[in-house]
Amino acid sequence: MKAKIGFQEVFLDFLIHAEEKKLVWSIYDRSAINVRSFAASSIHSTISVENQDYICPYGSKGALEGTRYIERFNSGRDVVVSALCVSKTVNEFYLITTKERMESDTYSFLMRKYPFPLKKEWMRYFLNVGVVNNVIQIHSDCVIAENKEQTVDIGFGNVKLSSLICIKFSMTQEYLERIISEGLKGKKIQITDAEVEPLNFKTLDEYYSRYGANIVKNLRTLIHPLTDINGELKTTATRSKRLYPAQANGVNALVARLKKSKYAIVNMDMGTGKTLQALATCDAYYNEKTLSANPKLSLKDIMEQDLVNYKVAVLCPPHLVDKWVSEGKEIANLECIGVKSFSQLLQINENNDLYKKGKHLFVFSKDFAKLGDTLAPIPNKTIKKQAYYRICGSCKDNYDKTVVKGWDTNKCPECGERQWVKVDHSLGKVKGMICPECGEILLKKCANLYLTEALLPEDFDKRKSFNLSCYHCGATLWGSQVKNIGDAKYIWKKYTYYTSKSHKSKTSAWILEKELKNYKRLKNIDDDEIFESNTCGPRKYSPAKYIAKHMKGFFDFFIADECHMYETSSAQGQAFETFVKNSKKTLALTGTLTNGKASGLFYMFWRLDPGKMQKLGYEFYGEQGINKWNSMYGVMEQRTRVTESEYNQSSRGAKQTRENVKPGISPQILKDFLLESVVQLQISDLSEGLPKLTEKIVNVPLEENIKNSLRMVTDKLQSYSKSEKCPAMNMLALQYQLFYSDKPYQMHEIKSPIKRNEIVCEPKNYPQYKEMRLLNKEIELCDIVEKELQENRNCYIYVEKTGRETDFFLLERIKSILTKNVAGAKVLTLEANTVAATKRESWFKKQVEDKDYNIIISNPRLVETGIDFVWESNGVVYNFPTLIFYQSGFKLDTLWQASRRAYRLIQKQECRTYYMCSDGTMQLDVLQLMAEKQVSVSAIQGGEFSARGLASMAKGVDPKIELARRLKNGKKANIDEVQNMFKAISLSASNKFSKSIKNLLISDVTSKSCIYGIVNKQNTITMDFIEKFNNFSVIEKKEETKKLRKEDNKERKKKNKKVDLAEGQIGFFDIFKGGF
Repeated sequence: MKAKIGFQEVFLDFLIHAEEKKLVWSIYDRSAINVRSFAASSIHSTISVENQDYICPYGSKGALEGTRYIERFNSGRDVVVSALCVSKTVNEFYLITTKERMESDTYSFLMRKYPFPLKKEWMRYFLNVGVVNNVIQIHSDCVIAENKEQTVDIGFGNVKLSSLICIKFSMTQEYLERIISEGLKGKKIQITDAEVEPLNFKTLDEYYSRYGANIVKNLRTLIHPLTDINGELKTTATRSKRLYPAQANGVNALVARLKKSKYAIVNMDMGTGKTLQALATCDAYYNEKTLSANPKLSLKDIMEQDLVNYKVAVLCPPHLVDKWVSEGKEIANLECIGVKSFSQLLQINENNDLYKKGKHLFVFSKDFAKLGDTLAPIPNKTIKKQAYYRICGSCKDNYDKTVVKGWDTNKCPECGERQWVKVDHSLGKVKGMICPECGEILLKKCANLYLTEALLPEDFDKRKSFNLSCYHCGATLWGSQVKNIGDAKYIWKKYTYYTSKSHKSKTSAWILEKELKNYKRLKNIDDDEIFESNTCGPRKYSPAKYIAKHMKGFFDFFIADECHMYETSSAQGQAFETFVKNSKKTLALTGTLTNGKASGLFYMFWRLDPGKMQKLGYEFYGEQGINKWNSMYGVMEQRTRVTESEYNQSSRGAKQTRENVKPGISPQILKDFLLESVVQLQISDLSEGLPKLTEKIVNVPLEENIKNSLRMVTDKLQSYSKSEKCPAMNMLALQYQLFYSDKPYQMHEIKSPIKRNEIVCEPKNYPQYKEMRLLNKEIELCDIVEKELQENRNCYIYVEKTGRETDFFLLERIKSILTKNVAGAKVLTLEANTVAATKRESWFKKQVEDKDYNIIISNPRLVETGIDFVWESNGVVYNFPTLIFYQSGFKLDTLWQASRRAYRLIQKQECRTYYMCSDGTMQLDVLQLMAEKQVSVSAIQGGEFSARGLASMAKGVDPKIELARRLKNGKKANIDEVQNMFKAISLSASNKFSKSIKNLLISDVTSKSCIYGIVNKQNTITMDFIEKFNNFSVIEKKEETKKLRKEDNKERKKKNKKVDLAEGQIGFFDIFKGGF
């Protein structure tokens, strides 16, 4: 039996169809080219079999799509090529099954396609009702084949072709919902035999609030952990910091996860020891691997003989590099290197043989890893020209994906041919920039190529997904713009301009020199509002790019610290992706997995698990990218604005639709992504090692005159916002509500952001509070600090407004009043430019140790990661157990990380945190929203599957928008409610493990000192000798190692057996093994 398309024909094995629409067909022939070409064309073309035509059905997107599987096999002496083609409408509209499996397969089909909870017992009812209503059609005579008795495997074992039936489903989601409702009401189907009350809810929020407890109960019965929770870790040991039972459970869980997957996410509270657990996980994983391969060995053997080999890369904030290197010393035989220069990276790669043996830790700063040249646009010509796109001349498929090579070498993704044909675009002759490589009009890359536009100079003001490369040839449209030797001039200039007429904020843009006047017109920028900035940067090469090109597969393990910082498609995010791709296993560490929005997880999962994301239908760009993700797992707000035409009132006018992502996350993301990949640990799980934590809201009465002035400013700003349709003024009113009461002096007039030099209002100044009197809030601050100092408790004070250019700058003011009004106060201020981030922790500790400061003031963002407020130096413990939030911001992760800087396992004193606010302002409302947001986030990242947490997840609350709404409606927070919420969050869990469990230290395993790959039992090798060897250059080490290896190999060959050392003796070669 043969199948034909025009004059082309192949042999037909079988064809499964419904109403002459082909669904699955198998063809074969001796010619591979003939089979491939026919298979590709058959997806879109009509097949003729015995004078009967069979067409391909359209999918849900209105496209003819299918999948082909090509295979070669021997038939006697001949080689035959076969192709199995499957229309994408199978399992979308059509189901192929047997009569025996019809109900069970229908159940699977409906459960996969529709979001309703169904039962298998309902399927006969659905099929009967569907056939009657003509939304389900069952085709029993659906196979064409010469031998219908042959067997095929369609997913559940071999079945005869003659037993297959095809079911077509035309039902909509609304129809299925209706027949379920009718069936339940008519008692034709039932959920349970027991009597139940009807569900009573109107919104998703109400559903989770009312029925969350049952959901949690069901979750706990359905979830089965990979490991037992016993608090013991037997496959690694630490040097001096014995792991707590809860930490050991975390390590065991991570190892179990990494045995099944390439990655795991470590989502643990601040202070739970993420760094040590990550290093212990890496060591335990490879220790287990080594022990499994060598059953006769013990943990003691592999430690003493340094038999485990692996290389770990760590990407972390710059100020944590030294901390990671220091923490790495806890792992036996682990050599730790902080990679801080490009020359170091080059040496590591050039001498990679030295790192094949032993354990090695390489720590990279995320800022260093992303560094590269300043990139500027390359295109420089604009012309008017016919726009076109390309289609495959063989299968006529439109190829609108990203081009990575020239069209002459690019294969069609459908048929594999290279017969590309130009087709004129409906844009016609259009003005746009041309590609410097191929000379064609540059087109915007978008999900639908037919709706694209030509790129103009203003489209290159910033790097965006649609202007990175040429659609036609794949040429890169951005290149390095560095300082050259000589008088080289660039036509693309970088400018900085004010984004509003109030001159409050700025942004930068690349502008073609001759297009400057046009750009200012488009953006409504005046001449004195724009100025040229640094156009050229130094010549640099990105370390991440070097690793991707020259060190593929070099690292066995990658640890991404504070991975929530890489959540966007930024240079740091790309550096993160590079390390993931070039490592065998990945650990992503964070204390704040999400910022409350679903979008915060999209890029992380795309980089960690691109296969799963693609399988679920997501793409990195376009409509199937982050927008689809937000629609599935987040909260989307859609605003439509319709305006009538001014010239013809009967016309439809203009319609603009805008979608915004709101806070709120669907609990569905727990099932789809988080439960299988995230290992969680709360600080309360370590309660046996933690001190008491007290969090207190301090609400201070506001002066009446300031309260009246604040009300006046707020009313004027809100009135202007409403009359001039200027939402920015609502946000500014919120700023004054939060910060004016803390500094009601030296205020400037408020200018309009849309009308230059127009003054909206002038806030009243009270100079007496600057010169003679203290504010009530300042008096309360002095009282709190004085009481704490009297108990010998040092204080750390957080202030949000630390930028000197703002009207609300407060840092020096707080320092001054504490110095003057608190006995014994020694105050230190820390600003962003005080010291480099990489040196911040060491500078901070040195200032306290040398000058005995007992009060420190800074913005919480400066210390949210990496800096602990309790440490020991030269036998002296330095401690800042009291934290005071004089002001609070909107960022949940910053507030919560900063609030736990003193709450550490080494902390012995009670930790106290004060949140100060002024009565009559929105400051208390900020704290309430942060507490509510923390409850929501804890349902995801705290492992607390509570009804309240699930309900909070579903709510979409943006702090700024909600505060503005409360300000407009006059709604105020209740102090008692907020205080109770903070108490609930800070409650410690009961101790889950026996304090008798003690996990291993290195000294428990071996009496030998395992240091940097060196086993030293009797101090035969002195540390002085090792230090001298460390002073050798890398090349000298390499040559010396080669020489020793050569001599060692000669000796082994001479004896023709392994050299065994006497007990307690150390081979000279062992000194160098794996240590450099």
